[in-house]
Amino acid sequence: MKSPLKATRNALKRSRQNLAKLVPKRDARSALPVFEADTYAGRAPYESALTKAKRSDYNLQGLSDSSDEEAGPREHIKVNTKRRPWALVLAAAACFGVVGVTVTRTKPLPIYADNSLQTATDLFRRAATSEGLRSAEFTRATDALNPFLEALHLGLAPLVRVNVVKLQNAGAATSRSSIEDLVRAERRDGSDEADASVAIAVLWNGRILQLCERLVAAVLKSDAPMPELAHTAYKGTLERHHNWILRSGARALLRLTPDRRTLFERLGYGADDPSLIADLEAFAAAMKGCVDRLDALFRAADSRERL
Repeated sequence: MKSPLKATRNALKRSRQNLAKLVPKRDARSALPVFEADTYAGRAPYESALTKAKRSDYNLQGLSDSSDEEAGPREHIKVNTKRRPWALVLAAAACFGVVGVTVTRTKPLPIYADNSLQTATDLFRRAATSEGLRSAEFTRATDALNPFLEALHLGLAPLVRVNVVKLQNAGAATSRSSIEDLVRAERRDGSDEADASVAIAVLWNGRILQLCERLVAAVLKSDAPMPELAHTAYKGTLERHHNWILRSGARALLRLTPDRRTLFERLGYGADDPSLIADLEAFAAAMKGCVDRLDALFRAADSRERL
């Protein structure tokens, strides 16, 4: 019987292989997808937290390349049935494509996101217009959300990245059409339920975006512990789209949500930073503008798929 660690490694390796099939042409200098290299061309090309995360391929390389054939004896891993939360964490890691955080280290490395909230806020604001959700700006905005997701350390960043690549491959990153027009066009030709469609990509990224918006809004209003706020945000968003196995795994991961001070430090803020509250409020409002448009898009279709 395979150990949980080995099973998780195999799942991560398959996730990385599937992601590699989706990634478009890469920039020769930075090794980033061309669109992402252009998005961050105006920033320091060697110190951006997002750039470092992308260059390391979200730390999948080191985990997926290891195997049981490495030199040196390995201690047999016995499964302790009493430690159910950790077993659920491993299961969730395999299901969600978590980047090996729980398996490889207990204390995450610091993330310095140098103005990442302002970058994402500006892009989300530009994406939501009275005419519709601009596809190019929305694609860039969800890509710029990654430093925040990495700071949360809950394994959501790789999921958003996969859907961003789907949008890029579908032409949304360069299209002058709105997200609404692209999705309606897919509905007319019957391709809106395909895994690589714009509709599926914005549906799942919209759900994750809704969770982030609810979590940030709760942080601003409540002094409750972060794991409690994260669980409440999950319960009102992604939980209804998961089966009981994924729900159990997600709840175990949500217990690992960092405290406020750790989260803010990863985002580049001090505990008493005067700009923190204003930046969080602007970030939540900008995300909500896009979430509301996506929610209206799927409600208008009267389909069973909703945010």
